[in-house]
Amino acid sequence: MERFPEPRTRPGAVLTILAAAALAAAAAAVLVVSGELMFAGASVAIAGAALVLGDLLTREQHLPRLVFASSIVERTVDGAVFGALAWALMPAAPRAGAAALAALSTSYVATYIRAKAIGLGFDLEESILMQPLRMAPVAMGLVAGGVEAGLWGAVAVGAAGMAARGRQVAMRRETA
Repeated sequence: MERFPEPRTRPGAVLTILAAAALAAAAAAVLVVSGELMFAGASVAIAGAALVLGDLLTREQHLPRLVFASSIVERTVDGAVFGALAWALMPAAPRAGAAALAALSTSYVATYIRAKAIGLGFDLEESILMQPLRMAPVAMGLVAGGVEAGLWGAVAVGAAGMAARGRQVAMRRETA
């Protein structure tokens, strides 16, 4: 029987980092709705960085429950950030609000494609860079005043993730 290497960090530390990501996303949502976009951008950057760190440590643990928790937190961060942006932007800037909804949709569909493919028995490679690549343009857009451009950047990253995962499945042999 294959043994996994002993983890260097405790699962509780990983859960703390994931909780920090969720809290930073919640703070970003409140700040977006309050109109404090620069601070919201900083909170989005913190949430994205915590997700990356949490993901790296989760992979080191080889514990399915941590992987599951990390995935839930990632979806929570996306929902909080993109949902708050859609809510706040829709009345005054419908194009930017639509970009927020499109970013949320592409993020969720990319994750769904991966989960469905794994459920069907396909082995997909996962890049931990998708989350920071999706959140980085949003954070920069909030801080620099180019929110709509940042959101369309997040849409592009989500669409690229969908295409990459679809391609990975297409290149694999049928499962048994």
